[in-house]
Amino acid sequence: MATRPFRVLHATDGSPSARAAMITSAGFPWPSHSEARAVVVRLGECLSPPADPWARSEALARRAAVVASRTMRPRWPEADAIVRDGDPVDGILDDARHWGAHAVVIGWRGQGHFRRLLMGSVSRAVLRRARMPVLVVRRGGACVTRLVVAVDGSAASARAIRFLARASVPNAGSITLVTVLHSQPSPNHPLFPALFAEIRADILAQGAKEHAAAARRHERWADQLRKAGWRVRGQIRTGAPLYELLRSIDDSRADALVIGATSRSSPQDGSVGSTTEGAVDRSKVPVLVVP
Repeated sequence: MATRPFRVLHATDGSPSARAAMITSAGFPWPSHSEARAVVVRLGECLSPPADPWARSEALARRAAVVASRTMRPRWPEADAIVRDGDPVDGILDDARHWGAHAVVIGWRGQGHFRRLLMGSVSRAVLRRARMPVLVVRRGGACVTRLVVAVDGSAASARAIRFLARASVPNAGSITLVTVLHSQPSPNHPLFPALFAEIRADILAQGAKEHAAAARRHERWADQLRKAGWRVRGQIRTGAPLYELLRSIDDSRADALVIGATSRSSPQDGSVGSTTEGAVDRSKVPVLVVP
């Protein structure tokens, strides 16, 4: 029985950030036998043809579709691009659902709080509502070989590992598994030294237990990824999760971050987790969010 191709949908508006996202996607280790398409969502339903704004919108959308097709075809020769009218977020997600996309790729232009509200609104909404992995690209790169993968005990982390085990592993492809444990303050009080010594001992014992559990997960997942062809190493850090993840990206000279959307319980709750959103906002490299 033939394996169904892995389908990658690129959302584009013709902007430089959207083109950078497609270039990054072309060098991303998607599963083998992948295929791609692009969707351009034009706000044409608010305009009545043959008004000049409608004509300009039509021309820009068609031009974006042509550029998208040309950008995708070095990796996906059969890739095409379609133009839809309507709300951008609904149009992207509807096309992803109807086409059967396994992943969505989108550019991210927001920088700073005010610009994120305006220019990152579509990307942010797609990220929060999508039920498939979303690759968010702020600054693109032509080749993605070194990944940092944030893992914990969540189901989203396990799905991210299974996803990467199916990937088309690039030459010298490497993964750094990173678990960040929360640091616990060490309490003390001069009037109750014995009591607080016992509390500190409990904190240390709990920390050792969490560290051992993280090490076991790393060993299990590293074995799975190595069998798929990846070079794997693990890091167990202690501190603020977002800060430590960003440090790990720098230390590993990673090309991309893979992270689970750990707090979302339904498509309507509008949350992918504070660490996940913080990583998308602040990461220097593309971020693949796995729900």
